[in-house]
Amino acid sequence: MLFRSLGEDDSLVGNEFSIADIAITTAFVNFRLGGESVDASRWPSVAAYVDRVFSRPAIKPIVEGDLAAGEQLAGAARYPGRALWGG
Repeated sequence: MLFRSLGEDDSLVGNEFSIADIAITTAFVNFRLGGESVDASRWPSVAAYVDRVFSRPAIKPIVEGDLAAGEQLAGAARYPGRALWGG
């Protein structure tokens, strides 16, 4: 499994943040947008990794923006009579 060797490292490859981390982060953002989260009791190293990546200064505002946009889209889907941009 991809995360078996992760341990306490901050990244997947060579202990330096890379495109591999960005690719995996994208999947976990989508996972969270779907209303799910990593079960920390079952996969503690994966949950800790996702938390570490999501809290990186360069990544945090992007993830927060994506999650906020997802919430806005979900709200628009629940209330289709309201335009997404406030109309």
